[in-house]
Amino acid sequence: ILWRVDEKGFIYSSILNSTTTRFLQASDGLVVSEDLLDLGQNYFLSVLSVGAPTALPVILRLNLIVKASSCVEPGQDPREPHCSGKGNCITEPSESTFFCECEDGYTGSFCEEFDACHSRPCSNNGTCADIRQGLDGRDFACTCPSGSFYAYCKLWCCRYIHGSPYYFSLIFLVVVLGYRSATCEQKVNQCDSNPCHNNATCHPGPLGFDCSCPAGFTGPTCAQLVNFCALNPCAHGVCRSVGDNYRCLCVPGYHGLYCEEEYNECLSAPCQNYATCRDLINAYECICPPQYEGRHCEIYKDPCLKVHCNNRGYCDSAGLNASCVCPPGYLGKKCEIDINECKSTPCHHGGTCIDQSNGFSCHCPPGWVGPSCEIC
Repeated sequence: ILWRVDEKGFIYSSILNSTTTRFLQASDGLVVSEDLLDLGQNYFLSVLSVGAPTALPVILRLNLIVKASSCVEPGQDPREPHCSGKGNCITEPSESTFFCECEDGYTGSFCEEFDACHSRPCSNNGTCADIRQGLDGRDFACTCPSGSFYAYCKLWCCRYIHGSPYYFSLIFLVVVLGYRSATCEQKVNQCDSNPCHNNATCHPGPLGFDCSCPAGFTGPTCAQLVNFCALNPCAHGVCRSVGDNYRCLCVPGYHGLYCEEEYNECLSAPCQNYATCRDLINAYECICPPQYEGRHCEIYKDPCLKVHCNNRGYCDSAGLNASCVCPPGYLGKKCEIDINECKSTPCHHGGTCIDQSNGFSCHCPPGWVGPSCEIC
């Protein structure tokens, strides 16, 4: 049997305010149902008796950490390589999730995006923008300083022929994104290739295109899910993105859409014998009347358990008070005093008094008999 405890009980090896949990035994360890484990830290204690019956018990401590997510994109086969095969899935003891540490040139929560600007291809202080999303996307666009026309921010010139712009290279011929070639071919519409994902709207521009993303998506081509958990909406729990929404996994003791409501464990009236229940976080405390004890005040405290009467006396209780009722011949709080009946000199005519339990006897001189040597 494992005792589920809180962090304080785990540190001090205390099973007070704990609950019991039975795990299934398997050949290679314990089989634990997912329903029995909460997200984050889970603390358990097990008390074992080792050796002789009088030997002190051995307490085993078990700390289980349940992580919130893996390194495979939602909806993918979990057998797929973690981090898109372009990074390492790592975690830290203090972290509640796993995360991907990507190789150079790859970005994204799952290393799913190749950064075509990683090699800094734009010259002359030009700004690089990654165009195509995904692991195989190698296209980029350079935003160059104003006043000139550039490919990779190399010097170009512009002429208008019949009212339309045409571009010519002054240095070398090269195919440039946005233009059919450098040999006087007209600029093409970048939205013709449908670069925007997830039903986004494409807007062509002088240096490329812009995507207007629908709700739940973001990124240059609307290929990335919005991270709803970035604003930490869960008051007392861990946020997990689910499709185009999110879900709060509450810590024990809280519930609600945002884990903002605390459970009141006293609503189930766990305390007995008119005890007062005090609600705690993921726990409760019973404040017992004076004559009761136990976690639920279910144990009657008999005052006679602490009273020990001697000489065949017995304990009599009334409420919280208890006292000894002594047999004849004894008195005192514990009936420990034997009454000496010889003090009253009951033996006549020189008889010798012998004190006895609850009485006396007389040793009479010659010529006298009777209980008190009163008969000649």
